[in-house]
Amino acid sequence: KDGRILDISLSVSPVRDLEGHIIGASKVARDITERIRAEEKFHLVVESAPNAMVMVDRTGRIVLVNAQTEELFGYRRDELLGQPVELLVPERFRARTRITAPASAPTPRRGPWGWGAT
Repeated sequence: KDGRILDISLSVSPVRDLEGHIIGASKVARDITERIRAEEKFHLVVESAPNAMVMVDRTGRIVLVNAQTEELFGYRRDELLGQPVELLVPERFRARTRITAPASAPTPRRGPWGWGAT
């Protein structure tokens, strides 16, 4: 309305008659501009952090790293993404180490990562 460009998420679904024929479409458009801006800010903060930052999914696979992680561990970002986080544990400790992480809980949480003898 005011001339601003918006980022939107658009979902379109077919509308069918009683016989299953498509007679139209239903659409839902959501303004996701603020979400996109928040994601951009998040990535800027992570990337500019002075410490290595690693984010993993519930299976323990790396889904995000920053430049400091690349610098500290000597891997390129594309080499780390999708790999198990244990890759970052020094090899001499891997056999006797277990990874503990609050992110492995059903609901992601903030907290320290750690490794210790099993």
